[in-house]
Amino acid sequence: MANRADDAASPSIPVAGFPRCGFDVAGQGENQNVEVTRHGAVVRWIDEWDGNNTTDSAWRAVTIAESHGAEWMGFDEIGVGEGVRSAYASSSRVPNLTVRGINTGKSPTAIRYGGKPARDLFRNYRAEAWWSLRLRFFRTWEYVALRKPHPLSSLISIPNHAELIVQLSCPRYSYNDEGVIQVERKIDMRKRGIKQLDHADACVMAYAPGFGGDTEPTSEDRFLNGWL
Repeated sequence: MANRADDAASPSIPVAGFPRCGFDVAGQGENQNVEVTRHGAVVRWIDEWDGNNTTDSAWRAVTIAESHGAEWMGFDEIGVGEGVRSAYASSSRVPNLTVRGINTGKSPTAIRYGGKPARDLFRNYRAEAWWSLRLRFFRTWEYVALRKPHPLSSLISIPNHAELIVQLSCPRYSYNDEGVIQVERKIDMRKRGIKQLDHADACVMAYAPGFGGDTEPTSEDRFLNGWL
C-alpha cells in the first residue's frame, strides 16, 4: 500500500520530539514479535524476537521501550493483542511510559483529512492508520524528490530494512459500497501468499494517528484521492 516506502528509506530528516513505539505481538505461525521505535518522524530502532508467550513478550516490549526512552507505546489489542492487554491489566508492575491498546476495528478518529472528517473517508481505524502512513510516505517523497516543504513532523524516515519495506507495500485498498476506503483483510492477503505483516503493523502502531499526542497535519494537506 505504501508504494513509496523505498523513497523514505533513510532520507535526511532531523530527529525531534520524543520516542514512541509500536508493538506487534507474535501469534501462531511464522511471524515474530516486532517493536518499532521512532523518534519524531524517524524510525530509530526495530527490535525483533521469537516466542509465543504473550505475557513475556508484552513485558519485554515495555522493557525495550523504556530502554529507548519512549514515552508512549501502542499495540493492536484485537486478536492476539487481547493477551497483551490482559498481561498489563493483571500485573502490579507500572510501566514508565504510557501503554495504549488500540482497537483497529473501531471507528476512525476525529481528525480531518483535506477538510473531510475521517469517519467520512475510512471504514475503520485500521484503514485510517494505514492511509495516514501512506500520506507520510507521499509527503516524504515530495520533500526529498521535489524539495517541497512539509512540516518535518508530518514525514517519515525508515531504515533500509528489507522486510519492513516489503510488508509496507503489501496491503491493497479499495472502496466499499459506501464509498469509503477499506484496507485488505489479512485473510485475503494470505490467499495471495502474504503470511505476515508483523513489521508493518508495528510501524503503523508507532505512527498511529490521534494517539500519543500525534495528529495529522491538515492545514494544507491533500487527501490524495486517486493517487494509486
